[in-house]
Amino acid sequence: MTPLISFHAGHAVPEQPVRVPRAFSHTAITTWAQCPARWVAGKLIPQPVRADDPLVCGRLAHTALELAIGHDPNQTEPEWALLCSHAIDHERRMVRDKGWGDDPAPRIVLPNGAMADDAYWAMCAARRLQGFRLTDALDGPLHPAGVEEALHGEWDGIRFTGRGDYRDATGVVVDWKTGRVPQYADGARTHANQLRLYAHLYEQMGVHITGARDVYVEHRTHVAAKLDARLMNAARHTYVDGARDMMRVLEPRVQQVPLRPGPLCAWCPLANVCPMAGPFTGKAARAAREQPIRADDPRFPVVRTHTGGQQQPVTVGKEGMMDEAMLMDLMGGTHPNAPAAPEPAPKPTPEPKAEEADPVMGVDPWAGMDGARDALAQWGITPPEPEPATTPEPKTGAETVTEEQPATPAEPTPTPATPATPAGDMRFVEQRPYDPTWGAHGINMAGYGWLRLQDMSQALIGVPDATTASLIRLIQGAWAAARTAYGPGAAPDIPGLADGAPQPEPLFAWLDTAAARDTVRALLAWFTQPTDDGMPVDGRIGQAARHAAHTLAMATAVASMRPGA
Repeated sequence: MTPLISFHAGHAVPEQPVRVPRAFSHTAITTWAQCPARWVAGKLIPQPVRADDPLVCGRLAHTALELAIGHDPNQTEPEWALLCSHAIDHERRMVRDKGWGDDPAPRIVLPNGAMADDAYWAMCAARRLQGFRLTDALDGPLHPAGVEEALHGEWDGIRFTGRGDYRDATGVVVDWKTGRVPQYADGARTHANQLRLYAHLYEQMGVHITGARDVYVEHRTHVAAKLDARLMNAARHTYVDGARDMMRVLEPRVQQVPLRPGPLCAWCPLANVCPMAGPFTGKAARAAREQPIRADDPRFPVVRTHTGGQQQPVTVGKEGMMDEAMLMDLMGGTHPNAPAAPEPAPKPTPEPKAEEADPVMGVDPWAGMDGARDALAQWGITPPEPEPATTPEPKTGAETVTEEQPATPAEPTPTPATPATPAGDMRFVEQRPYDPTWGAHGINMAGYGWLRLQDMSQALIGVPDATTASLIRLIQGAWAAARTAYGPGAAPDIPGLADGAPQPEPLFAWLDTAAARDTVRALLAWFTQPTDDGMPVDGRIGQAARHAAHTLAMATAVASMRPGA
């Protein structure tokens, strides 16, 4: 099947280029600003009509308002059900006269199995107008000067278009809204900018505008938009910059349309196939399930994502960020095609510099190799010794973390590691970021857990005495810091972790979590700070884990504060 849209690193590529609009509308600029790929999807993918569809009902409600004003603008309470029924007939005549357009009352099967007919759609539209009076629009009688007027003009040489719902003889422009009043500043600004665009287009057409307001018919309220020079200029920049960005992206023959994930991703037709969308919960998850494109739709392949991976079998043990044994240690097996790793040459351990004692606190017990070795041993990390290291007895009891007492990372419970299945022909696959990193499919290279592991591996590049075991110790340090700050709920036991051979499935299951994300971020922020004291990598990991635990514990303490405490 020929791809319709393919996903690459941070952008989507439509198979057939999408044409730049001849004139830009408010809806086009607003949708593009939310996510350019969503705008492209709206052009290429037919949207299914659903029960009580807001677009269908809004269209009929607008036409009913137009008919009411045209019939008698002074009628206090129009008969909305009858007007909505007439609106269907009016819209059908318009479609017939134009020779194109959608049926204003589409026949669809409703959730109860019944067929939606004209009466159903008229009722849905009339419900939005129930109780609304025409005098609610301007807090008094209307004096119509224009209804459903086509608007056109330019801003900075760029053509814009629109449609004025109602214009009063007093010079006030009204835009009917059948949805909710915006609860947030961004939504309110978007609605107000639409009125500013329309006011500008009216002025370009020689019509002076004295005011503009959105009228929310379901709530019988209105919100005026300020039209002063400063806000009009800001609106101009919003629309002109958006139009120029759209032209820049759409003019090349091969279009690379940016992906901009945000809170409205679940309502995008690409919600289930876009590699940067999700994860969704609650209402957003329900909205994503209702989108017309399924996750396995072959028309929307993921060619390359932000991870830079590809859907091909990968031979483990070649050159890369990890050395030959690093990944296999995590998987519990050895790839049959991997070359034998040479014995590493012994590296001299630099002598740590002596630290002067603090007059109050004394010498930091984590400073230097000996102190770091003792601290690491308290929570199961055993740096290389000439003799086999022993695991100390676990601590009992809980420690209280205060601002004066830095958090000491918790001890991972030593759990015997169950031998993992040899990796064999392990596949690296591209799935969505919120899909599990480890599974029967192989390793999801877009998974959050894989990114955490890559981040820690990358932090070790260039560190003189880092080895494969250092990556394990970074994982142990991150786990211990999370356990200390958040408790076992956020850092459950990982079999084999204390022994340096974590089982991959529970390991990646934890690395996929938000707790792991925050902990790894804090740990690496400390670990990657410049140091010139000659401390070995094991000591640096220990100190970084301690600081990360303290950082997270302080944030947790602030979040748990209560007034008057």
